[in-house]
Amino acid sequence: MARQTFTPEPYSVFNEFDQQGLLLGLPRLREERNPEYKWRLLDVFIHRASSTYEGLIFGITRELGLKVIEAVEITPDPFLPMPAVVFKDTLCTLYSDFENDVVVDEFDRFEIDGGSYTLSELVANINATGSFTATLLDDANGEDRSMTIFNQTSVEIVPQEELAGKGARIKLEHENLIPGTIGITSSNLVERVYSEIELNSTGRYYIDLEAGLILTTVAPEPGSIIRYQWRNDQFVVKASPVIIHNLQSDNFKSKMFEQLDSETYGIPTPLGADIINELLTVFPSSWGT
Repeated sequence: MARQTFTPEPYSVFNEFDQQGLLLGLPRLREERNPEYKWRLLDVFIHRASSTYEGLIFGITRELGLKVIEAVEITPDPFLPMPAVVFKDTLCTLYSDFENDVVVDEFDRFEIDGGSYTLSELVANINATGSFTATLLDDANGEDRSMTIFNQTSVEIVPQEELAGKGARIKLEHENLIPGTIGITSSNLVERVYSEIELNSTGRYYIDLEAGLILTTVAPEPGSIIRYQWRNDQFVVKASPVIIHNLQSDNFKSKMFEQLDSETYGIPTPLGADIINELLTVFPSSWGT
């Protein structure tokens, strides 16, 4: 009698995690163990999937069983007037004075021969400016593409922070506030002054931008809020294996199409043709006019 050989296949026993996955629309991946599946289920509540740029990044990364990691930490020279780091589309832009749009350097991360194609190359270029220090973190692989760093900036927005109930000396959640981005909605904080000695009448308030501190003559009444932008001078940059491009971005559009002049794009580049053809195989349509 001939010997028969069988190859066992993994089979997951349906359990409480799978029940939660059905409710959250996140099924278990093939051969995925409970600890990894549990992490993905919890991540649904932390990083919501949506049609927004970040929602797509986090949602697709999680669906594929991949992870968003902390890749690089970037800190500015403390003597820069208002430093900032901006990752947008294919570019990494370093500002010495963000408020006045003063750029230290700008790196294109898309081209393989552009000098900033990998994380290691980008870190080296940032350090070479002398104005910023970049450090590759433990979870990152220096040989990965620097385009895995998705759109993010060291200048962050706080759309609303409560002021009521904090007394007349209010420490905000963040320091290094950006001038020109601050707005206070309050019935009894009505006049901003620009030195502490001017706090000599009811309704006045002073903001120490660097310390993130508000001094007032009266405690803010219920419903008082502040909105502002602040700069993160110990900026930890996140990266995902999922790279999403915006076809409306001029930076990426110039990679997709031959640029005839400063405003006009012509026929697709080899890269553009490959992407268009791949899209057409998934969703047949027409191209051009």
